Amino acid sequence: MSAIAYTDDQQLAFTQELRRKLVEQFMQEGKFPNDPKMLTILLGALKDYDRVTLTLKRIDSDNNVADADRQALAQFHALSARLGSKDLARSDIPADATQEGPSTPIDENDLPNVILVEGELTQGLDPVNYDHFMDDQGRKHRESLGRTA
Repeated sequence: MSAIAYTDDQQLAFTQELRRKLVEQFMQEGKFPNDPKMLTILLGALKDYDRVTLTLKRIDSDNNVADADRQALAQFHALSARLGSKDLARSDIPADATQEGPSTPIDENDLPNVILVEGELTQGLDPVNYDHFMDDQGRKHRESLGRTA
């Protein structure tokens, strides 16, 4: 061995080559060793060899997913810039400045009309009385069946 430190790739190539040589030595003439101890060593070497290979495949897969995420984000920013939208995570105004309202003005005419249901925008706790709740639900159930009593 040399006194020069290996990079990660060189170290991996070195250990993988040692495993490969070990497997080749134990599998002379394509036969498995008869000694159970040698067979255990061979299987351990193969297991580590597979583990390294699967780990490298997982890392490559993770890198591909990260690249796809970066490309999707770049496309999103390009589309947003084309539409004149502003990056909501970035602020062009200093943090100590006060600002009233949203940074992107909203045209009220672009918003659709909304029909609100009673109590939809109510905030806070609404205490419920069990008897009142059961009477109210019973009445709604009877109305849905066409009964009024």
